[in-house]
Amino acid sequence: MASAEAAPLVDPNILGEWYDLEALVDAVERCREIAGALGPEAWTCDDLQKYVRRAVGATTGPAPAGSQDSPVVVGPELRVHGVQGLLIADTAIVPSVHPANTDAPSAVVGEKASALIITASS
Repeated sequence: MASAEAAPLVDPNILGEWYDLEALVDAVERCREIAGALGPEAWTCDDLQKYVRRAVGATTGPAPAGSQDSPVVVGPELRVHGVQGLLIADTAIVPSVHPANTDAPSAVVGEKASALIITASS
């Protein structure tokens, strides 16, 4: 059994490769061209890279919750399908990406997780 003090073993390696960042910066530049509304026109490539690094850190939805019959990895009890004893208790389980800060959804997921853990240990 893992220790609560141990560092997590999961590393999503977000933007771990140079071409990941390059692709997202290119996407942001294209969005700006299409919409003409993403930040000041004077942003440099370095500024866009900093923006992308900040924006990518607050993702939701890579492990959406749902029934085992749906294409999801986490069930309604926050347990990872096919992995005994592993729960996901962060906004990764929220099925859609939020355009705003994820503090409130994180708190809701945390409350749900704590209630499930307390119930399971009773």
